[in-house]
Amino acid sequence: MKIVSGISVWLLIFLTYSFIGWFFEVTASLVLAKKWSNRGFLIGPLCPIYGFGAMILTMLLRRADNLVEVFLVSVLASAVLEYMTSFVMEKLFRVRWWDYSEKPFNLHGRISLENLFYFGIMGVLVVYCINPILTTIYGSIPEHLVIILASAMLVLVLIDLAISLWLIIGCRVTVGTIQVDATDEITENIHKLLMEKGRLNRRLAKAFPNMKPKKKAVSKSKKTVNKTSNTKKSTSSTQKSKI
Repeated sequence: MKIVSGISVWLLIFLTYSFIGWFFEVTASLVLAKKWSNRGFLIGPLCPIYGFGAMILTMLLRRADNLVEVFLVSVLASAVLEYMTSFVMEKLFRVRWWDYSEKPFNLHGRISLENLFYFGIMGVLVVYCINPILTTIYGSIPEHLVIILASAMLVLVLIDLAISLWLIIGCRVTVGTIQVDATDEITENIHKLLMEKGRLNRRLAKAFPNMKPKKKAVSKSKKTVNKTSNTKKSTSSTQKSKI
């Protein structure tokens, strides 16, 4: 019972950080872009990457007592997590979900120094401020209630994840069908097609306004466009010669 209760507490903490991350992303969008955007690839108000990041930092820094060490480890861990998440999602779904190419000191557009600085500050807050509060709150709830609450939340998240993956796989197919010789035009067409596919797909398009197809899709498109262009030229020349 203790083990199940302990896992349930950490699951709730993970979901809490995922919600905090979602709230942070939505607030940033409201402040910087002046518009509401339901961030994250899940339909619900969760950004799991923040939950995973907080859990990793908690494990890495559970014995740390130096502020500078906590900040630097948070920056490094966030860099690895964000870069790998971007890389894996791009390989799986043929879409780049965020792009920092326009920001200074970025690495392949996947991470940027500015964002990592903010993540470092958040890491300090996680270790010194938020973790103690959350462990106290969830630790004070009776074990059976914690298990019931965590189980119910897990079921909801798994349903959300299944629907969201189905939508993203649909997005992957959409990207594969676009054949235009420009990344910006492909990005525009992805959003256009998603906006026409239905309500949940529109949410996905709005949540990731900067998502772009990966380069392989672009080069495939270039080949297709060039091939089509050459065919047209050949047909035109043949017709002229016949005349």
